[in-house]
Amino acid sequence: MSRAVLLLLLFVSCTVSGRTGTGSSGLLLIVGGTIITLDDSRPEVEAVLVREGFISAIGTLDQVMSEPGAAEAERFDLNGQVLYPGFVDGHAHLVGIGRNMLQVDVMGTDSYEAVVERVQRFAERNPVSEGGWIQGRGWDQNDWPNKRFPSHQLLSRAFPDTPVVLGRVDGHAILANRKAMDIAGINANTPDPEGGAIVRDRNGRATGVFIDAAESLISRHVPESDSGEIEQVIKLASKALQRSGITAIHDAGIDQETIDICRRLAARGELGIRVYGLVPGSNTAQLDNWLDRGPFVDPTGQVTVRAIKLYADGALGSRGAALLEDYSDDPGNRGLLITPEARIQEVSERALESGFQVCTHAIGDRANRLVLDAYEAAFEKLRAAGGSLNDHRFRVEHAQVVAPEDIPRFRQLGVIPSMQAQHQASDSPWVEDRLGPARVKGAYAWRSLLETGVVICGGSDSPVEVLDPIGAFRAAVTRTNGEGWPDGGWYAEQCMTRREALLHLTAWPAFAAFEEDVAGVLRPGVRADFTVLDVDLRAQPEPQLDEARVTATIFDGEVVFQARSRSRR
Repeated sequence: MSRAVLLLLLFVSCTVSGRTGTGSSGLLLIVGGTIITLDDSRPEVEAVLVREGFISAIGTLDQVMSEPGAAEAERFDLNGQVLYPGFVDGHAHLVGIGRNMLQVDVMGTDSYEAVVERVQRFAERNPVSEGGWIQGRGWDQNDWPNKRFPSHQLLSRAFPDTPVVLGRVDGHAILANRKAMDIAGINANTPDPEGGAIVRDRNGRATGVFIDAAESLISRHVPESDSGEIEQVIKLASKALQRSGITAIHDAGIDQETIDICRRLAARGELGIRVYGLVPGSNTAQLDNWLDRGPFVDPTGQVTVRAIKLYADGALGSRGAALLEDYSDDPGNRGLLITPEARIQEVSERALESGFQVCTHAIGDRANRLVLDAYEAAFEKLRAAGGSLNDHRFRVEHAQVVAPEDIPRFRQLGVIPSMQAQHQASDSPWVEDRLGPARVKGAYAWRSLLETGVVICGGSDSPVEVLDPIGAFRAAVTRTNGEGWPDGGWYAEQCMTRREALLHLTAWPAFAAFEEDVAGVLRPGVRADFTVLDVDLRAQPEPQLDEARVTATIFDGEVVFQARSRSRR
């Protein structure tokens, strides 16, 4: 293990408390603050009693104290703070979150030169061993003065002998230096793979930017992590989630090794979060195995596998999102289709037979229509064969740009839009340039979708965005970024209400994972997963929303994170 990893693990252990909770009685009594249930029949209560990891009783303090054993329960005093159902990140990448903490973070850089400088500082602190690569993530050319894709030359001059690969913020493009391209054998004759593009200069030479499926031309040469390293990365990610008040994650593309490691950690009591796994449809062997096996829930209740992740297109930031018409700022380009419609339909048909949910990444309006068409065809084929459609809860991941005529189809088909409010806050300064003034009205169209009767599964897509459910809440209710831009909100008619914004972080992701009976609201029989904040998000003034702070995270009835008290001046 590198010195950097050891130092980071030491930092985590010093800032996150050890587990405390139900003790020998197996009971935890939570009192002394505002307890928000999100249950319409009883929106607020005075006390919650936890028994063996589940809510045993809820109500007034007198009601709860009348329960057997309540007087002997360990007490958790909210001290005037606010308890919520545990926040759920309905779309993120567990290993990516942890790995991002060990690589070069170039997010927020305002120029290509700043990216290279940050990589140089990282390399000075973390010398690369022979044969090693420098990896990082987070650059976004839309935040730079010229807004053009970078070329490898500046990075190659800084690192002539060490391969460097830096992922774009959305994960749908990478920048490689000359050394990395030489190792990969990239030259002017290297063809673009299906579903991907090598960005080239006027002479046909690779500039160093590889989009979507072309990323694999470089990434397959990067040394793989061993099982021990991945376990440490998952532990880092778990702690980061706990610090953010997140008790469960929908891992959008979990491989078999990660599933196995999560199960081992859960069995040892070291996972500390719930993982709902979406297995990648691109891995045919893994997909076939799971479709033959059927959905799975680990005995601990902490690892579930019952969903499949597919990709229809790329991302708007790298102009890989598949559009019905040309990009407004790139005539002749309509983006990339990664998975053919026939393949999405085929996987959907098999998933319906096996009891699996299908969750397909679709960002552009063409991709969203293609996915809805593929789902509908699979549903109709099942009905035509005399089968029962049942409660499939298929999803579209991101659903960022949807043609107006396709918005009602989500409700009609029973498809859940899984959308990340932080993407709107990040993308709004430039997305209208991509789409134009008419088409942009179908972008991040939360209100239009909600009014059809669907629920929206919220999340962060971390490490594409930072783990920040408070920021997601603010974006959902204000349509502004962390600096309050734009004044009044970006197409503010698409805002969520505050209740909807809470639901899209709690009950709606639980529903999107078939877990509404055990998560998302507070009532007897539900898992004892809670998030504690120092403010009530329902009443916090808009300008102060980002000041809200996670003060504790309770998982399975145990306090897995508790923030240090703020110093008083």
